[in-house]
Amino acid sequence: MEINLRDAFFKAFGYETDAFGPKFHVNPVQGDRALKRTEYGKYASSPYYAKDAVGREYYMPIEIQVGTDTIPGTNMTYAEALGVTDSSGAYSGRWNLPFPVISVELNKRFIDTDMTERNGMVSELINVQGFKVMVRGFLINKSANEFPEDDYTTLIRLVKLRIPVRVNNPMIDVLFIEPDSAIIGSGEREVTIRNLHFPERPGVKHVKPYQLELWKNENFNLIDLS
Repeated sequence: MEINLRDAFFKAFGYETDAFGPKFHVNPVQGDRALKRTEYGKYASSPYYAKDAVGREYYMPIEIQVGTDTIPGTNMTYAEALGVTDSSGAYSGRWNLPFPVISVELNKRFIDTDMTERNGMVSELINVQGFKVMVRGFLINKSANEFPEDDYTTLIRLVKLRIPVRVNNPMIDVLFIEPDSAIIGSGEREVTIRNLHFPERPGVKHVKPYQLELWKNENFNLIDLS
């Protein structure tokens, strides 16, 4: 069975993306030497490439990482609750979101006040709301034409952890840097999962779209005014 993910993405989310378009191998050269591609990001060594569930290499993976702390009131760690194991069978607390496409926006909030009997208005910057990350992708059963229960379960477990999670992604590494920090790349890469949405996709058992809304966590310093 063949799956046209580009067409499926358009039907699920209403716009086209080249993320699932045909891939052509290009071997760039400089003189008589082949150029090596960059494998890892500059700031936090997040990988530029990964392989999906069906063995296809893709660009810009999005890895979600939770800690190994124990969940309060239980004997289970957050990594165990996520339920993803590595090649050795140990709970890694890391999961590559399936077939992802990422977009990021930075929101500022203004209050505009019209000037009496004058042209224009006064715009007052109230705050910078921070980065909002949207991840859209597909949960695909890799063994048969059946509902992708395993990925659904992992995604629901992730959302129900109710804690900030870390995002490992080269673009996120760059965007979340604190520009006034003395150490490049020292910005936190933790996000809070604000929303999980499963759009309609009737008639296809094993390909189900998902959408995650993530917001960057901001650190606040309390100041003693006494």
